[in-house]
Order: sequence, then structure tokens, then C-alpha cells
Amino acid sequence: GGTAGGAVAPMVTHPLITHATAARQRGIAELGDTGQQAQINLTLPVLSETGLIKPGALVRYVDGGDTHLGLVRSTSLNWSRPTLRQTLSVETHPA
Repeated sequence: GGTAGGAVAPMVTHPLITHATAARQRGIAELGDTGQQAQINLTLPVLSETGLIKPGALVRYVDGGDTHLGLVRSTSLNWSRPTLRQTLSVETHPA
């Protein structure tokens, strides 16, 4: 819905998708994977307020005065006394 239907997504199959509900969810994921995307890295300390931010979490961050929302794809830690820092790899869809 919402498009002219001129572009067709590629066919996706998997032997474990045997029910319409699973196929529909896979279709939503495939169709939602469009538009401009960016992978960015955010480095911040591990604070008691946030704790360790795990993959799958949604994060809101500010870049140049604009607020963005992104999905954490991976997290790495770096201990440099006295600060424990985490680097988040974030998938975002910039406007």
C-alpha cells in the first residue's frame, strides 16, 4: 500500500516458513528493509542509568541538532580505567 507497485521485491523462500503467519512476518521484514539506511557507531560510558545497551534495543540520539532513532545491531566494550565505555553499532534511517 502507498506505492504505485512499479518495483517488485525479490522472491524470498525458506524451508522453515510453512505457515501463512510466518510468511507474512518475513514479507513485512523484507518490505521494511528499504529506503536510505546508515550504520553508525556511538561511543558512550556505561552508566548506572543506562547500563549495558544490548543488541535489539532502540536508542534515540542527537546528531547536529536533529534527533534520530536507531536499532542497536552490536555492542562492544572497552575498559580504560576508570571508565568502562561501550560502542554501539546502530542501524538508522536518516531523513
